[in-house]
Amino acid sequence: MITALLPDLRVVGEAREARAGPSLRYALEILRVLIGAQRESRTLRTSEILAEARAPREPGERALEEMATAGWTARLVGDRWSLACDPDLVTIADVYKRLVLEPTGGRGRPRDAVIDGVIERAADGIERAISAPISALVEAEDAGEAARDAPQGARTADRRGRAGPSANLRR
Repeated sequence: MITALLPDLRVVGEAREARAGPSLRYALEILRVLIGAQRESRTLRTSEILAEARAPREPGERALEEMATAGWTARLVGDRWSLACDPDLVTIADVYKRLVLEPTGGRGRPRDAVIDGVIERAADGIERAISAPISALVEAEDAGEAARDAPQGARTADRRGRAGPSANLRR
């Protein structure tokens, strides 16, 4: 009975790797850190990136390598990294599709037209839903700092009491 279930258990394990979750969060945090470093003309060591992104070593390194394969990050001399793309051209949807819709366990398998169609439709929907460039990861942070530094009367607050652009939309 257990032997018969082993192939299914392997598929469940691979599906778990392909779902959205911490790996996407780590990748976006890492990109945020590298965009900031690029703006300051700095390169960072792996340990510095992972510490600032609050990413555990193994999934963080895996995200850096996957993003390097995509051409978004680059390993430099030694253990240093930099952003290797224009953060205004790569979108959050690109990152999502790369890390979530291309499961690591699924490469090299025979293709299934029905599954491929489902993934393509999901990718199209994701593209429309989260098409902001990765530079928005830092711009949102910069806007939050600017709002915190604004004089008290100049701030507007959203329903959670945070200043930001969403507060202006409800006027």
